[in-house]
Amino acid sequence: MATTLQRPVAATRTKPAIIDCDIHNELDSERDLYPYLPPRWLEHLKIYGMRGPSGAVYPRFLNRRNDAHPPSGRDAGSEVGMTSKQLLDEWNVAYGILNPLTPAGAQLNPEFDAALATAVNDWQIAEWLDPEPRLRASIIVPFEHADLAVAEIERRISDSRFVQVQFSGRPREPMGRRKYWPIYAACEKYGLTVMSHAFGSGGQPITGCGWPSYYIEDHVGPAQSMQANLISLVVEGVFERFPGLRVVSAENGLSSTIARAEKKRRQFSRTSFAATSTASRSSLLLVLPGRSRLKTRWSRSRRRQGGRRWMPDGRSSATTARSSTAIAQNLRAGAKPGFRGITRSSSR
Repeated sequence: MATTLQRPVAATRTKPAIIDCDIHNELDSERDLYPYLPPRWLEHLKIYGMRGPSGAVYPRFLNRRNDAHPPSGRDAGSEVGMTSKQLLDEWNVAYGILNPLTPAGAQLNPEFDAALATAVNDWQIAEWLDPEPRLRASIIVPFEHADLAVAEIERRISDSRFVQVQFSGRPREPMGRRKYWPIYAACEKYGLTVMSHAFGSGGQPITGCGWPSYYIEDHVGPAQSMQANLISLVVEGVFERFPGLRVVSAENGLSSTIARAEKKRRQFSRTSFAATSTASRSSLLLVLPGRSRLKTRWSRSRRRQGGRRWMPDGRSSATTARSSTAIAQNLRAGAKPGFRGITRSSSR
């Protein structure tokens, strides 16, 4: 008697979904914001234009892809239909987070800066979020003016498609300074992530040793700024005061930050601090390639020479995989992206 064996059916391979954490929705020109500005500030813009700190813009050798220009002739990345087709559809992007790099947040007139941030957020809703359900967005705020920034956060918190608050990679002061704390308090209260995006300038030199001459110097500079902001957030006690705060680093560079974190761990383990130090226990969390994360904690453990010696608390490193499927499920449920501490977003 012959027996027919069933040939095993190979499992169908599916293309993994991607969550893009850094999509730049571009303005074709400032005219895109005209419909969203109050008459007073629209007139102000037409008469005086945009006025922010000078010296931070260097000509780029490659700004945007040539094939990203839509058929309408508008600037690359300025139409949601083209972005949906060329990025979301082609690369199987399940969700994408918009990080618009506009002049909003950097204007010298605080009230105009706030009005411009509101206009950018309204523009994002009308021309990006409403037409494309796969998109999420950053809340653009006048981050140098905390009261106005908090008001804009509270204006947007009812819309779950806004998932984080956007900072420049080079604000006027290190990110740990108390002037920014009301923003962090609002983000912790509403479950929003703080996102630091590379580049920009608060008016100060954009490298640690002064103004550079060429764009390539500017291009590699954000890692310096993120290192300074990271150390500031830790030693100023931000994560101690706001234990639920999550901070994301987008496009600033990660490799040097890991070395910096290890150096600070060794320094903390050898250095005595006064018992009154506000940064008594801080946690640094870095997202590494391969969707894993490295957590480094510091805490005060024992007295030494009248102060406190900083030592690793026994949980100095751990890696945890987090699949894109789980993240997508959380986003569908309205969860906010990010982790406790400092995280790096995925590349575009």
